[in-house]
Amino acid sequence: IASQQQIDSLSTLLVYNRALGSFTYLWQQSDQVDFTIDVPRGLNGAYPFGEPQVSPDGTNLLGVYIDSDAMLSISILNLLDSRVLEIERVLHYSGHDTVPIYWANDDTIAVSMLNNGEPPFFSRLIDIHTGISLEVPLARGQEIGPIYLPHVSPDLTRVAYVDLFNREERLIVSNIRSQDLTTIFSTINFAPIRYFSWSLDSEHIAVITDRNSYGVLQDLTLVDMAGNINVEIPLTHAADYARSDANMQWSSDGQWIAYKTGDPVPVINVLNLSDFAVTSTCLFGEAFWSPDESLLAIVQSSLPGETSPGQITRLLVYEPAISTAYEVPVSGLDDVGRVIGWASDG
Repeated sequence: IASQQQIDSLSTLLVYNRALGSFTYLWQQSDQVDFTIDVPRGLNGAYPFGEPQVSPDGTNLLGVYIDSDAMLSISILNLLDSRVLEIERVLHYSGHDTVPIYWANDDTIAVSMLNNGEPPFFSRLIDIHTGISLEVPLARGQEIGPIYLPHVSPDLTRVAYVDLFNREERLIVSNIRSQDLTTIFSTINFAPIRYFSWSLDSEHIAVITDRNSYGVLQDLTLVDMAGNINVEIPLTHAADYARSDANMQWSSDGQWIAYKTGDPVPVINVLNLSDFAVTSTCLFGEAFWSPDESLLAIVQSSLPGETSPGQITRLLVYEPAISTAYEVPVSGLDDVGRVIGWASDG
């Protein structure tokens, strides 16, 4: 049983962990021949920590492993020549810490240590070709509370994150080179920042916030690196309550932002940045942009209260330009896989 699935940009790989968490496998289709290979399990009998991740260019596989000493290590498998880079004992996992580990680009892995809400906080950028890492302090020299959602900008020059201090939630940007910290956005009276997304040029962030601490109404705001608000759009539905940047996806051409709302039912909405029109797809699930940004693939699950809640029921393709959705015939959908990938040709 697969716990998560990904397809690389070459449309040849399906990557997943077994449900028991003992190994990571690859399923590869080439000339209609299927085969399975083992990914290195990790050092000293370590077990997988989280899900495997294919690099954006589809050439490398990231695996994170935890050993008996609660130390996290990283294995990078080159899918073209099967070379493996082991980066040992990246950090210690206390069992309560939040440790986002993800591809920052084709050549760099980002590791963010949030330390269970206690400083010091940092993000580490690791070059997969050399194993050399650069540590980026977060919230250094500031009075801070817990921090959330650290995410590296696409150009690898900044790390943005959310912190809570003195009744304010703040969106803070840390400059990787200078280590300067800039608060570019904040809320008041504990009104939470739900999630945010970098623009491809790394000059703007789209952020969804509650207007108050009750979470009844939300706004979507576009803000630049100087803290200037370019656009502020009231949302007609309440946002999804999960703090996750997966709930908002900015298309790489900068024209569309897809985001989830959750009241009265989960819905995916699309904002057109050319005219700031918002279209509700009347669909729910996890959304993924096609390479040419013209389509959204939506993995749809049953709603709470329905038969088999949470079970994947349909795969849909939505075309925002004409507000039309198409159902894609698929087989083997279940209640475990959540992530899909587009072929590079769309």
